[in-house]
Amino acid sequence: MSEFDWFFEEVGSGVRALVEKFMEMPYFFHSEQDMHAYLYYKLFSGKLGEFSVETRFGDKSVLLHKEYPTLRIYPGGRRGHFDLAIIDPKYASESHWRMQVKEPPYSRHRLKAAFEFGLNAIGTTRLDLAHFRKDLERLTNAENKVERGYLLFFVRRQDYLANS
Repeated sequence: MSEFDWFFEEVGSGVRALVEKFMEMPYFFHSEQDMHAYLYYKLFSGKLGEFSVETRFGDKSVLLHKEYPTLRIYPGGRRGHFDLAIIDPKYASESHWRMQVKEPPYSRHRLKAAFEFGLNAIGTTRLDLAHFRKDLERLTNAENKVERGYLLFFVRRQDYLANS
């Protein structure tokens, strides 16, 4: 058992809060990015926000990041991005925190957790399964070194009905 397993309790609590808010008020969130912000706030306002790490070069950073780059380089020579990510503190001091540092040790952070979101409409549009598959691949590809991936896929009606 890792000394950082408490992360997953924090993550579970934050995800539950997001799901409960969505179930209670699906139009509380205008966009998927609103959902990212809500979960980021829930995670950062807890124990996770009090925890920082030092990189190999002495830079301090928090562990929770938005739009965090993948380790795998995808077709076209670009990295993907996770909607949210939590860096594994066990490995954080092995490298620099920025991908732009090209000389080793450049950023090769392993992730304790990574999150991908989907906010889809049903009733007037098709569900975006291509987006879902792409997110699932990013979370499960071994090159990205994600300990636990979370695919948060939400569906609501496109047109607002009082009883929806």
